[in-house]
Amino acid sequence: MPESGGRAPSPKGGTAPPPKVVARPAPAEKAESAPSLEELGIPGRSSLFLGHPSPEPWRMFRMLSGGRKALVLSGAHPKRLRERFGLDEAALVWLSAHGGSKEETLAPQTLEYEMVGRVLRHFKAHRSSILFLDDIEYLSSQCGFEPVVRFLKSVSDAAAELRGTLLASADPDAFSKRERAAIASVFDTVRKIAPVEPPTLPSQGLPPSVNCLVCGPAEGAFRMLEAASRNRRALCITPNAPRKLKERYDLSRANFLWLSESATGEGVLKPQKFAYEGQRAALVHLRSGPGALVFLDSLEKLRLYGRLPEVVRFVKGVCDAAAECGGTVLASLAPGALELSEEAMLGKRFETVFG
Repeated sequence: MPESGGRAPSPKGGTAPPPKVVARPAPAEKAESAPSLEELGIPGRSSLFLGHPSPEPWRMFRMLSGGRKALVLSGAHPKRLRERFGLDEAALVWLSAHGGSKEETLAPQTLEYEMVGRVLRHFKAHRSSILFLDDIEYLSSQCGFEPVVRFLKSVSDAAAELRGTLLASADPDAFSKRERAAIASVFDTVRKIAPVEPPTLPSQGLPPSVNCLVCGPAEGAFRMLEAASRNRRALCITPNAPRKLKERYDLSRANFLWLSESATGEGVLKPQKFAYEGQRAALVHLRSGPGALVFLDSLEKLRLYGRLPEVVRFVKGVCDAAAECGGTVLASLAPGALELSEEAMLGKRFETVFG
């Protein structure tokens, strides 16, 4: 008898080779299929569009909202949403701190009170109605992440109980992996949105009535400002010395507000005061008449003098004023100078981001 653990004798008296182990390929992981459009529209269901800002969620919302009472909560100005996506039949609520607008407006600080109440009234008043929440990023930057998740759960619960449909969109770059998981857990389904190619800088100048961010070399943004300032009233809010900018670019017709700690005199503002004084100067300029342009130079440098919520609030305040007054905001941001989440938060403030 062979020793325990030894090899069994072969028929010819030798030692049998060990059995050959054949590695089998692991079964391919089943790809998660995206929920169909019909599934997204089921009453009582909540769905999240996860991806970089894109017209695609708006297109699907329009298809799903046909024949249903629809409500949109968005940080974008309602007038521009109607122009871009044809939302004439939906009720639009503007998430903004801008005062005096004729549009229905809710400030972000009303998140857990008036905003929840507005959603509940919509679902209760209209059976099988639909809600689209567009700007989770803005709410998170102003109210904190946990309150926003609580708000999302309250809205999702209301949709489930009252047989409404909740759609929301979020840019994954604006949140950490943990935060993305927490947001996704609130929704029944998550539909990933394919990225779109960023547009190239226009050769014919700045598009009218469109707030634009140039995420790249500042020269491209200054060339756009140079062309626009020839026939539009332009205010440049910049941390760079105006004299140097005028030597390099034809900006003789533009007005300047220089953010500087050491310079003095007219047209100089201490950078620490950008959030209030800078926004007030931009508002006065934009109210000077339709078509006025404000250029926010080097957004990354604002982070040297304020926290992210302040910077987002300032940029959104200027963009909101431009939309309300029929003006335009152009801004520049050096890529890589901020955290990816901060870039995403700021980029969401603009209708067009040039990469």
